[in-house]
Amino acid sequence: MSMDIHKQNLSESVRLLVENSNPGGHEIQCVIDSLAYFIGVEMNSECEIAARFTIKGVTKKLSE
Repeated sequence: MSMDIHKQNLSESVRLLVENSNPGGHEIQCVIDSLAYFIGVEMNSECEIAARFTIKGVTKKLSE
């Protein structure tokens, strides 16, 4: 994937997260994948679990 596609996916996924107080797994996974790409890290299962909880928590706070 090109950098532009990753940027577009990240932007769209973050928009969906902000609009939805209870995001689905697909939106969260897109954000995790895009952020991992930009940071340049390999995500292991523990990192993904932590990222999911963080994203869900931030999304919940944004919707309050």
